[in-house]
Order: sequence, then structure tokens, then C-alpha cells
Amino acid sequence: MGDFNCDLRSPEMRAMMQRTSLRAPPAMGSTFPSWRPYRCIDHILVTPGIDILHSAQPAWLYSDHLPVCMEVRLPAGASVERPEPASQIG
Repeated sequence: MGDFNCDLRSPEMRAMMQRTSLRAPPAMGSTFPSWRPYRCIDHILVTPGIDILHSAQPAWLYSDHLPVCMEVRLPAGASVERPEPASQIG
């Protein structure tokens, strides 16, 4: 996910999605510039098996891009593990 600075239809994004299993959500709003968004250049891409339940671009005053938020459902059996804090690594 991130500030790709290009549209999903750009040659770079199309090539990346063709070479990987990543896919974009069905609809995303514009994210740039944050004060009057008209370009969708920030994306969260997911792999097959991850269901996108909701996505949004909340209003944000402290950046030139709007943030992208997404609620997803992970496949059965998937888990999210927290990494061990660096201070506890031997």
C-alpha cells in the first residue's frame, strides 16, 4: 500500500498487477491533492483471497495526500502475528 504517485491505469501499475497476484479494490476515491482531490494516486492492493469489506479516503489536513483506509476479511486460517519488540530481542 502506499503513495504510488500514479493512476491504476498507468503502464507501471498495470505491469505490476499483471506480474503479481495483487489487485486493486473495485472503487477508490481521489486522494491528491488533499485540499481538492482529483487524482487517485494512493492505493492499497490486495492478494486474491482477501475480501475488501470497505475502503475510504478520510479528510486529512496535515498532508498533501488523503489517507487510504481499508477494512478487509482475511482467509480462513490466516493470522496476524505481532513482531517481537526490538528491545526484547536477545
